[in-house]
Amino acid sequence: MKHAQRSVMLAIMVLFYEAYMIYNLVSGYLAGGEDAPSLGVLIAGCLLLGAGGIGVLIFAVRAYLRSKAAPPDGGAEPPAEPGEL
Repeated sequence: MKHAQRSVMLAIMVLFYEAYMIYNLVSGYLAGGEDAPSLGVLIAGCLLLGAGGIGVLIFAVRAYLRSKAAPPDGGAEPPAEPGEL
């Protein structure tokens, strides 16, 4: 259970970092100047970072749902009754 929670928290941190990188890319383009990214770099960066963000989001949702569906005792089966095989 703790592994799934760690995976979800890491995915959330990655999503925030990707949003930060997209923000810096767009703000650099809008600010203009000599070091500003070109339109092609802006489009490619937004597509790559956006696709990566979607992939991480899907992973986080799946990990969260898997952790909610797992039994709280870690998946161990209950002990068998005496006389059962």
